[in-house]
Amino acid sequence: MVTKTETAHRAEFIYWEEDNDYSRNTGLLKAGVGVIVPGTELARDATGDLIIPVPSASDGTEIPVGFSYDHADSTSADTKIVIIDKDAIVVDALLTRPTMTPAQKAAADAALDSIGIRVR
Repeated sequence: MVTKTETAHRAEFIYWEEDNDYSRNTGLLKAGVGVIVPGTELARDATGDLIIPVPSASDGTEIPVGFSYDHADSTSADTKIVIIDKDAIVVDALLTRPTMTPAQKAAADAALDSIGIRVR
């Protein structure tokens, strides 16, 4: 018998969101980030492009701005994606986040909470 592994589904990490025209936005995933899955935590670089947060940084790239809504691949080119960037409740166990210390996680969760995203 062949064993199949099911990948993450679009938006499965969302427990609740305000109207989808409100909680969702679009952004440009920077070339070189690579392949991401739904629920990948994202930050912005100095140019405003979406990147994976760098928890140890102090230049703003450590501050999460939301989560990817769907799969995307920006391995070789910038890619337009949909993000959840406000007023939502997300399931922590279904998120893809960078490795963080407890203090960094608390700071990231506080930053998300300030834009209305609750991590549960």
